[in-house]
Amino acid sequence: MEIIFNSGGITSHVQKSTRIFSNDSVDSVTTVWISVDGIPKTDSSFLIQVSPNILDFTTVDLNESPEMEVKIRNITTTKLGIKIVDMNSELVKAKLSDKMIKPSGEVKLKVKLRKEAQEISLATSITIELDDENRSRLSIPIKIKQ
Repeated sequence: MEIIFNSGGITSHVQKSTRIFSNDSVDSVTTVWISVDGIPKTDSSFLIQVSPNILDFTTVDLNESPEMEVKIRNITTTKLGIKIVDMNSELVKAKLSDKMIKPSGEVKLKVKLRKEAQEISLATSITIELDDENRSRLSIPIKIKQ
């Protein structure tokens, strides 16, 4: 038996059902439910989704040791290794919640401003690298002060 489901581009949670009729004398009709969490169709070269795609510390109180979080979601069907390869460690501290992202899973990148960063006005970034065959990299901009 083959059941084909086309989400029609829907990017939210969707449930569909189909009925199966059989010659079973006890239960001749069975309903099968399909539940899908759709993700937006993206360029096939993208392996991850990042949210938010910029860290804007200009909107937080710099006196309270500000910290922000980025969610990094794996949109492939294979496990991906991830690591931080570049950042201005004099201005920010960053840590990933895990070194691997399961298929459709996510990790969190926690970024904390150092005290020295609170005194200056500039932008910087953190670059992460994946362990795919291309060693894909993504830089996440950080806006510190206006």
